[in-house]
Amino acid sequence: MATGPCALYGKHRMKNSVLVGVRDTNGNYISNEFRTGQLFTCGCNDRIITSGSPNTGDYIRSYVTEGGIQASEWVYSIAGGYWKIPKKYIYYQGSSTLPGYEFM
Repeated sequence: MATGPCALYGKHRMKNSVLVGVRDTNGNYISNEFRTGQLFTCGCNDRIITSGSPNTGDYIRSYVTEGGIQASEWVYSIAGGYWKIPKKYIYYQGSSTLPGYEFM
């Protein structure tokens, strides 16, 4: 869920920015589905990474919110880098909506 209401809009308005690599804290792929994720950002700087494309109506699927991103480590690599995310911060949503978020 959102880390709290958006200070700008009430509900976080998430805009797709880039694809990012996602791995667990050992550097292994979390799953075949979550090798890369879409990074979405809000005008308030809240972020979420999803394995799906909720901005196009697809399921969110595996995701990590701002709190998990802040607890993660960015690792640079030749391929551009990836987030090392502790598995306890990875959730699953089998729909294209998530309370507190609007995907654009």
